Amino acid sequence: MLTDSGGAFSIYGLAWIGVALTFVYFFIVAIALHWKSGHTVDVTRYEPPENVSPALAAYLIENGRSERAFAAAIISLAAKGFLRIYEDGGRFALKKLRETDGSLPAEESCILGPLFPYGDKCQFKVTDADDPIRALHAFEKTVAGVAEPNFISRNWGLWYVGAVFSMLIIMAVLGSLPTHVKGKQLPGIVYLCLLGVLCGACFISAIRV
Repeated sequence: MLTDSGGAFSIYGLAWIGVALTFVYFFIVAIALHWKSGHTVDVTRYEPPENVSPALAAYLIENGRSERAFAAAIISLAAKGFLRIYEDGGRFALKKLRETDGSLPAEESCILGPLFPYGDKCQFKVTDADDPIRALHAFEKTVAGVAEPNFISRNWGLWYVGAVFSMLIIMAVLGSLPTHVKGKQLPGIVYLCLLGVLCGACFISAIRV
């Protein structure tokens, strides 16, 4: 029901309509962004294009996200014989086999120093990975300078439009309420607004994944 016993619009009914319209918007955006990819065939390629490192290729494919690209850089270094990846007593371990040289691209050579600040061995767990985290930060700065920005698009414009659209709906809901309803249902208004923001953020994250 959209009206209460006094005939005024119910904040709950209006809020749910606003949330539904917001989700419809993002659902349409998600379909529009992924429609083409649903009709294409992905062919596995085990080597990056010429003069492009695996890390740089992963960075571009991930639209500027560095986590998988960083992992690709470490695996590439292992494949080239610069380090070894193994497990030591329940901990992940990396061992540097040789120093960097001119054959390595900048996005790979920049991480060897932070990975091995005190020797040629690095051990870590998921909850204790200071050296890999420092190496990741160094990698992010380097690969961002190497990558071509024009190749990276995160569709920020669509998300900004959606955010503005969501705020307009919230403002319309609040503005349509009578003054006495606003005062009595203020905690409920705040709760539903926070819930809508949280749900919207989770939905956008799900679309990105």
